[in-house]
Amino acid sequence: MTTVKWCAGVVALFGLDSTLAASEYSYIYTQPLEGVYSQGWHSMHLRENNLRRHEIYVRGEGKLGDFFGVLWLDCVEARYSNWLSVGGHLTQDDVPIEAIKKIRMAHC
Repeated sequence: MTTVKWCAGVVALFGLDSTLAASEYSYIYTQPLEGVYSQGWHSMHLRENNLRRHEIYVRGEGKLGDFFGVLWLDCVEARYSNWLSVGGHLTQDDVPIEAIKKIRMAHC
């Protein structure tokens, strides 16, 4: 539960919540699911720590459930990227690799 509380603190700190207009987020990826269902993935740049590291707010919503998290994105060495916090119904393991690749393309 610490992760969820921390993420809620980050959400409050940056003023992010589900009422943000869609224009605040960058569309990243639509994950196709069975039939007509899908999961949408969006991101928002929070802060640049230096030229190679960024904090990215990631939001997923759709048939699978809600996801929100802050990704520490390393633009030089992808293997050093990691989740600072996650919350919602889904975990970081539920974020598809296609969404991660598009986040890198959009923010690096």
